[in-house]
Amino acid sequence: MKKIIKLIICAIFAIISSFFVVPATKNVAAAVNQSDIEMSLINNLVNFTEFNSLIKQRTNRLAGSEGELFAASYINNELGAAGLNLEPKNNQSTVNGVQTFNFYDEYTGKKLESQNIIYTIKGASNEQKVVLSVGYDNNCQTYSFDEDGNIIDAVCECEGVNASAGSVAVLLTLAEILPQSYFDFDIEIVFFGASYASNAGAKFYNQSLTKEEREMVLLMVDISHIALGESLYFYDGAFNNEDFFDETLNVKEFSEDMHGVAFDNEYATYGYESAGYSSSTSVFEGDFNVLHMFAGSYDEYVFGGYCEYVDGQNITNTANDSMKYILENHQDDVVENMTAAVTNIAKLVNQQDFVKEMETFSVSWLYWFFDNLNIEIIMFITLFILLLIAIIVQYFISRRSYNFIKENNVAGVMIKIVEEDNKKEQE
Repeated sequence: MKKIIKLIICAIFAIISSFFVVPATKNVAAAVNQSDIEMSLINNLVNFTEFNSLIKQRTNRLAGSEGELFAASYINNELGAAGLNLEPKNNQSTVNGVQTFNFYDEYTGKKLESQNIIYTIKGASNEQKVVLSVGYDNNCQTYSFDEDGNIIDAVCECEGVNASAGSVAVLLTLAEILPQSYFDFDIEIVFFGASYASNAGAKFYNQSLTKEEREMVLLMVDISHIALGESLYFYDGAFNNEDFFDETLNVKEFSEDMHGVAFDNEYATYGYESAGYSSSTSVFEGDFNVLHMFAGSYDEYVFGGYCEYVDGQNITNTANDSMKYILENHQDDVVENMTAAVTNIAKLVNQQDFVKEMETFSVSWLYWFFDNLNIEIIMFITLFILLLIAIIVQYFISRRSYNFIKENNVAGVMIKIVEEDNKKEQE
């Protein structure tokens, strides 16, 4: 009995000691000035749109166009200069951060080429990662037809600030500030090409992932149409962790009851389902956790695929989706929405319990249970099991001795002690 008490005391002492000698692993966020974020966002937005205005006559950033290729080169150059531990991805499908793929234009049927840009912010471990993504092409175009009704040309009429230069500016800014923090995991920065071509870039990226790479993904956050709108929203698709997101995101959750809403008006022909499915997240739902962040005015109704302002002033994919018009009419909204997107995503991935919260919804409950046990609990359980085994072994040994005594009618045990001198005399 005394031995058992000693074992219990030792176990308690070891558990208490572990609180002082085992440091907790957590993300560490670097302090970033709010005004610096705003300045970085504006610079990235203006520089990206000004760069593309130089090639506006080359169809701007339409999927598969020369303008989209130039935009990809610009993004690649900017990422190459950002962050101390921001590295271009290299594997079988990606070379120096560029993942090239082919797709078919849905209007002309032509086979076109586009590219995804992929960089990695290295964390303490490369066994898990968060994916942050945007689409960088745009879709504001006017078609010209021949006598037979075939499309012979497509010309872009706007700069695509809301679709999707604002999102590009947000992710470029995140690529600048996130490497200043410490993370337990990698963060993959992905710019999807041909997003307006049925998410061709996202689909190719998804197909390029191995089984091991899929299992690494804790969460994918897609940022789209982030500049314009009265509010900033998030949509978590099939992934549902509302309590966690409500605590970490100061933005509105896209209401579930708006899914599949049909309106008896001119916009019903769009077949609109939900804002969540207008982004690349629709490609990845069911594979891993996804979160779609976007701006708009969706509190009361949804129509036409976009709902930027209650008064129906929707600018996306129109000639007014330009820097000049937006800065003159909606500069405050643009700065506020983009800043909120950057700060909230940075705050989200910097949560101390982020990994545990994400793994709760991405792995089996048994794996999650054991993975979420801290070192103190693991030590306690181990010592308890060892103690239990010792008690069981002692029980069976005692039981066996008792049965031997009973079967052989042993009344007791006599121990004879013979001194050495007496033993020699006897010999």
